[in-house]
Amino acid sequence: MTVPTNTIQNVNRVGVREDLSDKIAQLFPDDTPFLNAIPTGKCSATKTEWQTDGLANANPNNAQIQGDDLANDNRANTARVSTYTIRTLMAQVATWLAGASAPLLKSGGAVTGAVTNLANGSSVIDGGGTARAIGYRAIPLAAKSASYQIALGDVGQGLSTTAGVTVPPNATTAFAIGDTIAIYNTSASTITIAQGAGVTLRLVGTSTTGSRALATRGLCTLLKVGTDEWVASGGGLS
Repeated sequence: MTVPTNTIQNVNRVGVREDLSDKIAQLFPDDTPFLNAIPTGKCSATKTEWQTDGLANANPNNAQIQGDDLANDNRANTARVSTYTIRTLMAQVATWLAGASAPLLKSGGAVTGAVTNLANGSSVIDGGGTARAIGYRAIPLAAKSASYQIALGDVGQGLSTTAGVTVPPNATTAFAIGDTIAIYNTSASTITIAQGAGVTLRLVGTSTTGSRALATRGLCTLLKVGTDEWVASGGGLS
C-alpha cells in the first residue's frame, strides 16, 4: 500500500518506543496465547525519552469533498527529547558558570578573580540599591598646562597642572554629591582654584568661602557636598 504524501510514520520517528508488550497482550489476547501464558512484569528504561509536537498553522483552504481521498498537509516531524538532553544542557550551563566568562553573582557570596575593563564612570549597586561609582586603588593623574574647568571624566582622578582650575556650577556640569577630584600644582608659582558662578567653595575646617590659592607643589582635594557646594582641603591651600 502506498503511503499518502506528507504522512509522518512512526517508524521514522527517532527515539525509544514506549513499552507496548503488555498493551498488545491486553488488546489481542487470542492472537498472543503464548505471551499471555508468560508471567508479566514492569520494565523501566534508564533513559527516558519522549516526543514533542506542535500544532500546524490553520489552513482555511483545506476543505475536501466527502468520500474523496484526503491529502495530508506538509508538517514537521516530532522532536526527540530525553532526560539525557536535559542533563547535557545542565552540564553545559554548569561549565559556563564555572568559566572565565560567567556572570557575576547577583546576590550573596564572594566574587573572586580579576575584574577588568571597567571604564571610568562604572558603578556597583550597594546593599540599599544605590549605584556607587567604582574608585581606584591608585589616583590616575592627567597633566594640564592651561586653564581648565573640571569635568565628569575627572571624578576619582587627579589633575597635575601648572594653571588655574575652575569648579563649574551644577547647571553646567552635574557632578554627583560625593564626587571627588584631586589637584596637584606642579608649577613654580601659586595657582587659583576658582569657584564658578553660583558655586560655594568652602575651605575645610573654616567658615571661609570663595576661590582658593594652591601654593607650589600643593595638593588639594575637592569634594562635592551639595548641589552647588564644594569643600577644598589639602596642603599648601589657603
